[in-house]
Amino acid sequence: MDEQRELLELLKRLRGVRFSLATCALLVLFIGAVIAAWANRHPWMMVQSTPFQSNKVATYSLLSDEGKILVHRPHTETPLAIWDWHTGELQTVEFPPNEMLLESTAGGRLLTADKKGTARVRQLGLKFPLAERTNWVHPTAVNLRISADGNRIAGSGPDGAVWIYDLDSQEETIIPAKTKSLDRVYLEFSEDGRWLQAAEIKRLQDWADRGDCLAWQLIDCNSGARVEVPTKVEENARKYAPYSCSFAGTNDRIFMGDRHWQLGSRNPSANPEKPAVYLGKPQRSLIALLVNKAILTVYTNDLSQRIGSVTLDRAVPLTDVSLSPSGDLLTVPVVIDSQRREELWNTATGKRIHVFDRPFTILRFLSENHILVRDHQKGQLQVWWRRRPEAAWGMLGLPEVWLALAFLGGTIFSILRDHRIAKAKNAAPQEQ
Repeated sequence: MDEQRELLELLKRLRGVRFSLATCALLVLFIGAVIAAWANRHPWMMVQSTPFQSNKVATYSLLSDEGKILVHRPHTETPLAIWDWHTGELQTVEFPPNEMLLESTAGGRLLTADKKGTARVRQLGLKFPLAERTNWVHPTAVNLRISADGNRIAGSGPDGAVWIYDLDSQEETIIPAKTKSLDRVYLEFSEDGRWLQAAEIKRLQDWADRGDCLAWQLIDCNSGARVEVPTKVEENARKYAPYSCSFAGTNDRIFMGDRHWQLGSRNPSANPEKPAVYLGKPQRSLIALLVNKAILTVYTNDLSQRIGSVTLDRAVPLTDVSLSPSGDLLTVPVVIDSQRREELWNTATGKRIHVFDRPFTILRFLSENHILVRDHQKGQLQVWWRRRPEAAWGMLGLPEVWLALAFLGGTIFSILRDHRIAKAKNAAPQEQ
């Protein structure tokens, strides 16, 4: 009986409360903010996408204009397009149907070739090529490269001779090969286009065999002459060329296996950690070292500062690793339930902070909080945005969380006010 009496008294009190319109509105806003916070609970979200036809060979490159990406989609009606990932606009670019794109630069210069044996350097927005040569393509030339600034072209012929063409002076320089009977010469420019390294590889016996480096040379593109380097430097370069011998995005330092060489010095120097493989791309000032196939350590490109490291439980090819501009974030692929996923690691703490639940491939960081990915299932090139830190406290970075707290406080205050008003109204008749 007492319990029934208490229940009736509680119902009587509730019937005496009349919620105002303001209370109802605040309650609706609170519920909406909670729903929004739950919907946005994931730290990363896709903000832009464009068709990419990822089932076919396709490439991309960043242009110097902020937010624009040059997308190359061969075997399509419009193989070349500029995608502005800020606005989502896709602008097609006129491109000769009988030419193929070999390389492109951030400044919008294109290195192309056709089946007739003619190579061209084109500039986006210009109808006619900047340079056109008939001796640049196989069988006369087996390797073509363009410098990052787009001012120099380098190639090599069947005899191993390396030639350099300067677009500003329109002069061509030829440097003879150091050996004979080679199959391919691998070329790489320094970031500023002044230096060129050429690794002469003997004929491959098997498609999986990278071949031995018969000779290695460093060329000064300004003078068009071969640079005499110390014997120990060339020995180390030959040992690791072409894949683990690289400028790695620098102008004055060559990384070769477990050693690096400062241009102009007498001997190569030992790396801070070894064995090591370097990751360096244009517009990137960081280098990741792969140590014992399980530890990824991030340094600045002069090896003067250690950014951080990540310890994995498996070997990961550095071609699959992406670094943020600051080096604080690093992504590596992982297979979960027979599908590829991407892990996000914090190099400062060495901890995994997020696993993307979508089966895509991360191509690179566009900024500290934006990544460019290729979604193979949807056939799209996508940009994902990091809207909050990955930790649980990162939810506080969402405006909707603070709005929910504000609306909750307002709702509680309004309910208490309504209760006081209703109580005062009920007490007034009793006094009369």
